[in-house]
Amino acid sequence: MKKGGYAEYAVTTAHSISRIPDAVTFEEAAALPTAGYTANEALFRKLPMNHIKTILIHGGAGGVGGFGVQLAKNAGKTVFSTASAHNHEYVKSLGADYVIDYREESVVEKVLELTNGRGVDAVLDTVSAKNATDSLDMIAIEGI
Repeated sequence: MKKGGYAEYAVTTAHSISRIPDAVTFEEAAALPTAGYTANEALFRKLPMNHIKTILIHGGAGGVGGFGVQLAKNAGKTVFSTASAHNHEYVKSLGADYVIDYREESVVEKVLELTNGRGVDAVLDTVSAKNATDSLDMIAIEGI
């Protein structure tokens, strides 16, 4: 018999499953690992979060960015994020300390202004290669 995904039941390890809260639909629960797991992996497996105090998370209103803002704030970090103006309150409600309108102002200049020229300890960027390259100008010494 071949393994497949169309079975009514499946066998897995206990640590790979979670109970779905009553307020969460099956569809929402199925989508959660995509963005949530990506943000968690980026922050807690790729970055030394115990050495980071400040982090810039691009695209705070998006899937990975939104989870990233929440996870970083929950870890006690000062969170900077980018979003268009109409999403600022939403991103702040997720936990961002500062939200920068990337369409209206220079993110590099604003981050350097808010950090007194120091920059941030880390940047999480899921926007684009150009955006990631531009982000190098706002990373603090020994930042990531």
